[in-house]
Amino acid sequence: RVDGRVGVLNAYCPHLGANLAVGGTVDGDKLVCPFHRWSFTADGAVADIPYAKVPSVASTQAYHVVEYYGMVCVFIDAEGRAPTYY
Repeated sequence: RVDGRVGVLNAYCPHLGANLAVGGTVDGDKLVCPFHRWSFTADGAVADIPYAKVPSVASTQAYHVVEYYGMVCVFIDAEGRAPTYY
């Protein structure tokens, strides 16, 4: 991200399942899908669809992440809860 914070998203685009880690690009603060150019914010919201209006329910899973002594630590909970240790 431009502001220096990190974000971790589900690897697959909710549109048609494209793998965002294979060919996806970072444009400023957004992750852009390699196929239809949907762009996502670090919290998983769809920021832009170049050819359509963004539906209010469009999003992908964002995970809880923290930088700790230079490492990026991701917390994944089956029920989507935030970690209790910080």
